[in-house]
Amino acid sequence: MAKRITATYLTSLAAVLCLVSHSIAQPVTVTVRALPPYSPYLSDWQSHPGRILITLQSAPSSGILQVRLAGSIEGLDNGVRIATRESYRPSRPLILNPGVVHEITVAELSFLFEEASLEFTGISREEIVRGGGLPEGQYRICVQAFDFNSSASLSAPAPSGCSISFPIRYLEPPVLTGPADGGSVPETTPQSVVFRWLPPASAPATTRYTLQIVEVSPPDRNPNDAMNAATTPVFFERALTMTQYVYGPADPALQNGRRYAWRVVADDPGRSVVFRNSGQSEVFSFVYGETSLLLSASPAGLAFDPTRISHRIN
Repeated sequence: MAKRITATYLTSLAAVLCLVSHSIAQPVTVTVRALPPYSPYLSDWQSHPGRILITLQSAPSSGILQVRLAGSIEGLDNGVRIATRESYRPSRPLILNPGVVHEITVAELSFLFEEASLEFTGISREEIVRGGGLPEGQYRICVQAFDFNSSASLSAPAPSGCSISFPIRYLEPPVLTGPADGGSVPETTPQSVVFRWLPPASAPATTRYTLQIVEVSPPDRNPNDAMNAATTPVFFERALTMTQYVYGPADPALQNGRRYAWRVVADDPGRSVVFRNSGQSEVFSFVYGETSLLLSASPAGLAFDPTRISHRIN
């Protein structure tokens, strides 16, 4: 029993001495906080520096320190890591006075987002540059301090100097509810067609919806192809804040017997949330007025059944 107690005591003492030694060897304490909303775009973090709060504090006995910082954004469950290149050197050091808390400024934080200073793992530089954003997952932001001249570590490595993990999630696009896909809409005078859709779950009140309508020609063409190949401007496009639109006589006239494809694209002007598929809903189609008129509009007079064509995006 005495031997067991002695062994336990020695193990505990060794752990304490190790911590003390580590504390002495690392004179700078780094604290990182990431605040919502959590955007997948690095440019958003850069343009909203208040979303990342980083403070440095050197030990009272450390003397004046010249410091450079290295940082990373790490996906904890998806293998993504964007980090400061080891060879990166800022033009000037940060000066830390003994025992004084230093809050990182916007200019000092820029190293974490400048493309030239970063290396990418699990995601390509091109994906970030093109604005694709970080994939979904749990992330943390870590910062470590180094001596500006010798590059000796001045603060503890991760998980010290890391924020609490935070989620990056994408919202689903809008769900179209009417006119029904593959159906028909009666011709009226004056024209009046009500387009309706469901907003994405958890979408902010500021979400903007763009209703797009194109003519499908020839009528047996895949509606997705017709929508994606449409020239600019499309047959009809309107930015809205509501989740329905009454297409009336002031809008471009719908032609009796013609087939139309439509979709809704959601986006958040405040960039507080991001939508899957760039916010694009599925593509629905409908025939306006008499469906029998489609027969004469189809190539070679072939009979056309709109219910036989799949309109959904895989």
